[in-house]
Amino acid sequence: MSERSARHYHEEHVITFSGGTLDRADQLRVNPDRLATAWADPRARCLLLHGLDPLPPEAGKLATMPVPPEAVLADHALLGLREDGAPLFVSLIVEKVDEPPSFPPRVWQVVAELSFDEAALYGGARSLIDWHDRHQHCARCGARTHVVKAGWARQGGTRSGGHFP
Repeated sequence: MSERSARHYHEEHVITFSGGTLDRADQLRVNPDRLATAWADPRARCLLLHGLDPLPPEAGKLATMPVPPEAVLADHALLGLREDGAPLFVSLIVEKVDEPPSFPPRVWQVVAELSFDEAALYGGARSLIDWHDRHQHCARCGARTHVVKAGWARQGGTRSGGHFP
């Protein structure tokens, strides 16, 4: 395929949930002081979801809100830093829904209104929250796990080497 044909194919066939540009900021996840600074940043935002579903977007963007004063960092995952350096978090505590872990039709309707970058952000956030919900116990020793690395890992009992999404 020529370079021109490849470019045309890419423009015509975009893969949903791919191509996100959010800085995942792994350097903050492993440093408690830097993570606390990001949490306290006045620009920090929390992604708003209804269960695992996105709220209707405004101008192709996912709904967010400032970090609520009563929110607890341990209940949130750091999704990363926006282009302007603003930290973006998502709550790991979601209301339980009786639907199977799939994408209901209303999700596809909302995702169609998102920019490609925002769709990738949503896909990552949703997957991370769902993973945490399904990995409450260590697969190796059965011990209850807890969130570590700013929501990007879980730690179990003494025999566990850690669990990652």
